[in-house]
Amino acid sequence: MERFRNRKGFLSQNVLAACSFDMLFQYVAVGWEGSASDMRILRWALEEGGFDVPTGRYYLADFGYSNTSKFLSPYKNHPYHLAQFNRRPRSSRYVASEDLYNHRHAQLRNVIERTFRVLKMRFKVQDRMPKFQYRIQTLIVMACCILHNFIKLQNSPDYMLDTLINLESPHGNESSVGTEELSPQVIESLVGTEELSSTNEKTVGEIIRSNIRNALWRKRQRTN
Repeated sequence: MERFRNRKGFLSQNVLAACSFDMLFQYVAVGWEGSASDMRILRWALEEGGFDVPTGRYYLADFGYSNTSKFLSPYKNHPYHLAQFNRRPRSSRYVASEDLYNHRHAQLRNVIERTFRVLKMRFKVQDRMPKFQYRIQTLIVMACCILHNFIKLQNSPDYMLDTLINLESPHGNESSVGTEELSPQVIESLVGTEELSSTNEKTVGEIIRSNIRNALWRKRQRTN
């Protein structure tokens, strides 16, 4: 039982989910014990769980994951959360290029936080899970994610999303990027070339992340 106790001290299951920018789940792994590390679950998903990331594409991941060519994480020891940047004056928001990269990363990755907020607003059972057998509880979580996708695809506009937008503060959940954003074509060129030139995932990931960071910083300097 203790292996289901998470770092906050209560019993839970750990869920790994990846979503697209239109708030649709692309991959979900349920049923892991609350004490399982994020990287352990991700390794299982990639090796045994059918999670496939196409060559030249990547997901934005948080601090719990290593930076690789398929999962770009923020720079450690630099501000990351949107509230940290919102408290700073615009003129001195970025002390280093890593700060700018982290801010843009957080703005884009915020979509997974918003997706889970909509999911929990829609299906209250996830916060008040009945005492079913554990396997049933895991299936409930998976079913909620599948139904979320179905509703998103069939129900436009989405009143739950509208409700969430109205509840969010105008600054605390900032998700739009600034003038330094790079076009998809530029990003693709920064990612694709290095993917083919090395077999070390972490090395390739660091090169891609550095390329994007430097391109963002150069564009900011040109526009300021």
